Amino acid sequence: MRYQQAIGRVRGVIRSTVVLENDGRIAEVHVIADQDRPPKRIVRDIESLLAARFGVRIDFRKVSLVQLDPEDDAESPLRLCVGQAKMSDGQVTVVLMEGEQRYTGSSECDKETSESKVAAATAEATLQAVEQAMGGSVKLQARDAQVVGSRGDRVCLQIVQASTPRGDERLSGTCIVAQDLREAACKATLDALNRRLPAWLSDRGPSNRG
Repeated sequence: MRYQQAIGRVRGVIRSTVVLENDGRIAEVHVIADQDRPPKRIVRDIESLLAARFGVRIDFRKVSLVQLDPEDDAESPLRLCVGQAKMSDGQVTVVLMEGEQRYTGSSECDKETSESKVAAATAEATLQAVEQAMGGSVKLQARDAQVVGSRGDRVCLQIVQASTPRGDERLSGTCIVAQDLREAACKATLDALNRRLPAWLSDRGPSNRG
């Protein structure tokens, strides 16, 4: 269902079910979410998404949300962090870390190019490293990269297209540019992906990563 697919992309949402009236209007929205974000913000995001994308306005009381505690004895999901993001000899190289495991990706980039192109090249290198970590089970493509101003800060925005066992997904992530644009671009790309990696891994089933 289109509503459920869209809601599934809201940050923090693990699974959702939308119940419709006979006339097609939304009667109830049931959501399972993680504990990374306050529940009110998740509900507000769902309301805003439905209004902006489908022109559907719902009362927040129609949204029931359950947040799951992390299982202490569960296997830790794949969670990647930035080890290095550097430019040398016309190439951006990104190293992602999962514990002691390293995954590397690279993309051509002229250091004299625009900030958005540097961010795009960094995203491509980051996605190569993520695909390596996932063992090739998910195909990722950088769709858009921008560096925008927001109340005195510069913010890197990355949009990523993912082809997964659940279908195609379009994801977005952001990071404030503190000092190094490449590091911010890498973190913005991971911001788009990290919350979806556990679900993609569960779809893939048991495996030996790395």
